[in-house]
Amino acid sequence: MKQRRLFRAALSCALFFFLCYLIFDITDPSIVMTLFHPERFPVYADLTLMPGADILDILQNQTNPTLVFNNLAGNILLFAPVGFLAPLLWPHWRKFGRTLALGAGMSLTIELLQLCNFRATVTDDFLLNTLGAALGYLCFALLARLNGRLRPGENGRWTPVCVAGAALALYNLVNIAQYFRYVIM
Repeated sequence: MKQRRLFRAALSCALFFFLCYLIFDITDPSIVMTLFHPERFPVYADLTLMPGADILDILQNQTNPTLVFNNLAGNILLFAPVGFLAPLLWPHWRKFGRTLALGAGMSLTIELLQLCNFRATVTDDFLLNTLGAALGYLCFALLARLNGRLRPGENGRWTPVCVAGAALALYNLVNIAQYFRYVIM
């Protein structure tokens, strides 16, 4: 029984780790490559703090519907699994506010790292990511209501935060390794 519980805990951590790593790979918050090899990356910083300004700009000025969808829906869909998986895997995160804070904290971390990386830091990305976490939680709540019985896993109050931090650390280590491979070859 204890082995089964440990296996479930390890599997849930691995699944959430993979999700976090995927989010970091898509959003690329790493400053490693910019620090070590700045000529490969154009230095521009886009800081938009007015809520709704970026969304309005995209809707008014973008003529390619695929880009509109990728920017708006992509930011929402990117964080929906966070809102769904955290409460599914760990009972501590089964309260809406906690899961919303987890999604918002992860998004804020990415936006602040992107600011350090001279990339776009946009309030709307933060809002859309947080909305995605909320929608993911609502999907979890609907599933929980329809299912009626969800097996509680590890209580893991800090587990998703630690797993996300470990994924970010590994992502940066991979970037460092890629940099050294690039320099050597």
